[in-house]
Amino acid sequence: MDGGAWGWVAETPATSLAILGFGTLWFILYYIDQYRRWGVLSMGAWIFGFDFYAKIVLLYPFARAPDNVIAVAHRMPLILAELDNALFISAAGVLAMIFGLLASGAWAPTRFARPLDALHDVLRDGWCSRHGALAMLGLALGSTALLFLLGFQPFVARALVFERPELRPVYNLWSQFVPFAALGLLAFGLGTGRRAMALAGVAVAMIGVIGGNRTVVIVTLAQAFVLWAMPRREGRLWLPIAAGLALGTLALLVSQLRSEARAGGFGTLDELLYGNQLSDLRDFAWVLSGLHGGYYGGLTYLAGYLAFIPTALLDFRFDAAFGRVTAALAGLDPARHGGLRTPIFGELYVNFAMPGVLVGSFLFGLLLGRILRWVSHALSASARHAPHVAVWTGFLAYQVAVSLMFTPAFFGVYVLGVLVVIGIALRRWFPAPRAAVTP
Repeated sequence: MDGGAWGWVAETPATSLAILGFGTLWFILYYIDQYRRWGVLSMGAWIFGFDFYAKIVLLYPFARAPDNVIAVAHRMPLILAELDNALFISAAGVLAMIFGLLASGAWAPTRFARPLDALHDVLRDGWCSRHGALAMLGLALGSTALLFLLGFQPFVARALVFERPELRPVYNLWSQFVPFAALGLLAFGLGTGRRAMALAGVAVAMIGVIGGNRTVVIVTLAQAFVLWAMPRREGRLWLPIAAGLALGTLALLVSQLRSEARAGGFGTLDELLYGNQLSDLRDFAWVLSGLHGGYYGGLTYLAGYLAFIPTALLDFRFDAAFGRVTAALAGLDPARHGGLRTPIFGELYVNFAMPGVLVGSFLFGLLLGRILRWVSHALSASARHAPHVAVWTGFLAYQVAVSLMFTPAFFGVYVLGVLVVIGIALRRWFPAPRAAVTP
């Protein structure tokens, strides 16, 4: 890519430039609206800013860069040939999702609120208590200790769980327990005014650094910031800028640690921008390069939703798992590669082509719209909800909604179900005063 930092513009089709321009304009307008209502960072602003604007629009120029050869080698021409198609499919998914958001106001608001109210009450009365806090600390620290007792090596988790499959169940549980405990402790600490408990939540989130990926530490800390800022309608714009710089520095640190922990690692910044940390759009194009119209008709969804059944008992789950499918489509060895991460609409397209993207994204928009509306109601029009717990509830519901669309993480839905059952038991066995989480 010649022509300096903006050389990619001359190589980009006009349609793609229009998508990037309209996407940027829409997000700016959406953020201004959210800022007026909720301050510097709302749940909606974070979701659209990171999962859609950053992963699709901001990363498009980096996906075009020749530097990607450090991760994709000779396959770069194949990826470039499909990159604008990946952008178009993703943009169509976002547009359908927005229509779903707009339609969500008329979709059974009372009926949909009931499960969210029930989840909120379990989190507030079961987990946000003294015994619940001890249980969360026990889950996070205990699963971390178990990983190390089994020989876990920090910063190379993805490669290690492939070399040692016995680590995978424990690592998967750990990657669910740490974010849950971090946000739960923070919600409990902020709701009760216990600063030490809130700091414990941040400290637990920092444990996620050892995993060497963005989800367990970076995303958890960003959600923690939303959990703190949104209920208080924090208006100081310099705070998210400072937090963003801190998270960016942490991301670079994680990339450096990953690079140093494995032989042949890349440079720190190259690892972050062109490795496998922020590569969703590029990896989607890589997957498309091997698809050739051979859609999977829902098999990867069935395999993902049946994650509670071991592959030894259900053979098709092994080959139909979306991670293995993406690796195979990209020409990689599924036995040695954990798969590629696409934007949220990637699995819909691989299974059902563009009609599936449009229908599935619209339904996802309906679901996301109801979640965001419930959070807004809980923070502004209902005294029965604890504000910080309400935001935590929204993020957990969003995790379920995303897992319905993108199944590699569907295992986490079953883990969340077990945690809800434990929360019900904690609420019954150790009832806490309602004042434990006050607005």
